[in-house]
Amino acid sequence: MAKYLVRHRLGEHLEWLSRRSVDRLDKCRDHAELNLRGLRLTVDDLAFLATWVVRGREKVTLKIDLSNNRLGSEHMESVVQLLQDPSVVSLDLSGCGLNKTRIGIVCETMRTNSTLISLVLSSNSCAGSGEAIGWMLRRNTSLVFLELSDCNLGPDSFTHIADGLENNPSLEHLDLSLNRRHREPGRHSRYDTVDAGIAQLALSLRFMPTALRSLDLSGLTLQDGDACLAQVVSMLKGKARIETLRLAHWNPSQTGLQQLGELLISTKTLRHLDLSHVGRGPDQSGLHEGLRQNTSLVTLKLQGWALKAPLAKALEGMLSNERCRLEQLEIGAQSNPPSRSALEPLARAMRENKSLAVFRTFNAEPKPGSTELLTQIEQRVEENWRFLQTLPGSAELAMAKIFAMRLRSTLEEGKERTEFMPTELIKETIHCSSRIDGNSTIRQLAHSFDT
Repeated sequence: MAKYLVRHRLGEHLEWLSRRSVDRLDKCRDHAELNLRGLRLTVDDLAFLATWVVRGREKVTLKIDLSNNRLGSEHMESVVQLLQDPSVVSLDLSGCGLNKTRIGIVCETMRTNSTLISLVLSSNSCAGSGEAIGWMLRRNTSLVFLELSDCNLGPDSFTHIADGLENNPSLEHLDLSLNRRHREPGRHSRYDTVDAGIAQLALSLRFMPTALRSLDLSGLTLQDGDACLAQVVSMLKGKARIETLRLAHWNPSQTGLQQLGELLISTKTLRHLDLSHVGRGPDQSGLHEGLRQNTSLVTLKLQGWALKAPLAKALEGMLSNERCRLEQLEIGAQSNPPSRSALEPLARAMRENKSLAVFRTFNAEPKPGSTELLTQIEQRVEENWRFLQTLPGSAELAMAKIFAMRLRSTLEEGKERTEFMPTELIKETIHCSSRIDGNSTIRQLAHSFDT
């Protein structure tokens, strides 16, 4: 329908469609979303769209998805118009066949843009565009989400992006996953490793505080996984305040896993960690100990990891901790379903656990004798999920509930009102409410007081 309305220049109906699609989903009146993904838009189609946006009678914030439309040089004038219009807050240009020149045009326009919040450039040939992207980050002050996944970026581009982040006050989410730049053409071509770029990125974030909270480095081509992981760990121990870290398909050895385990013991800021399909050495005891003692993670993804007894016992220690905040656990290898002995530690932990609300496994048919334990775990997880839905949905309401409960219990004990909120709890509550996932953490605090 969207393609029909654009082709036939039906602007009023296009506005109705964009409003209706979002009102139904987001219940937000001052926000509209226009999905034109993969519609083979012509130059005239895009020109009409840009004119419709610029001349909009009612200025509402727009999210526009132009992904998988082949955009040549002749389309770029209209793309620039969209980027320059203050009503456009999100633009998806992934898979649009953009090359270095067209990416440069986008970055040049974004230097002076002060309204766009989200820009997706994934699955384009951005090789050699690192300098332009870096300068964009230095000048732009509005961009919060930037996706550069599968963009053929090499180590030099990573370095330029790192330099740009040092002076950027707004970017919170950066996706650099799946960047594998071809070194030699042909069937058996090799890829440039991005080790040097990772080192520069980690160094910049370690010593220079930025707004960055989410970093996706999954699927990168690395020569020395341990050295790169050591850089990332040092970054997280420095001034970086990364809360979401994705390292899927990395290849650390026992040394790298040991360093990661030490980080998990000490970190207070890391909330979401993706280690899916990570290459694992024969000795994982360091990582297991880190998981056992960790109290900061809300989401843990271990897809491709076989659930065996040592890992299960580590997760048991984690989930049995009364300070555990883990709400989502994804684990399992399709070719290696867990045995009963591996599920028993998890089942024991879940009897008392009140945080885990999402549990996903990626296994084939369970082994004989394990079905009953798996069902028990899933039932307990569902009970937790239902209970969490009854708690306040916003951080502000949850905080108010915590204060009210503590005040009530304290007054009933005849204590002074000033004693009702211990200093440590005040600090933790304020810290959690200022983080991206503050709602879930504060729900967990409210839950602990209810019980």
